[in-house]
Amino acid sequence: VSGEFLGTPMYMSPEQCQGLELDVRSDIYSMGIVIFETLTGRLPLIGKTMVETMSKHISEMPPRFSEIRPDLYIPEWLEAVIWKARAK
Repeated sequence: VSGEFLGTPMYMSPEQCQGLELDVRSDIYSMGIVIFETLTGRLPLIGKTMVETMSKHISEMPPRFSEIRPDLYIPEWLEAVIWKARAK
């Protein structure tokens, strides 16, 4: 249904946050967030409110692994894959 939001804001793609039509790229973005969280134990973009979190997904680039967890070794190739998945 147009104009309705379905999903958890922490995992929503920018298009989903804006109520736009979705395709497979939205799923890839969300999966990138899940993988990022799985590897680091933290969400890449989180606001104080649902609306702020959605705004961050629309306008902010997600952090690199080293910014969130510099103590972890994440291979460059894996970071590149996850970074691309979370592209706006």
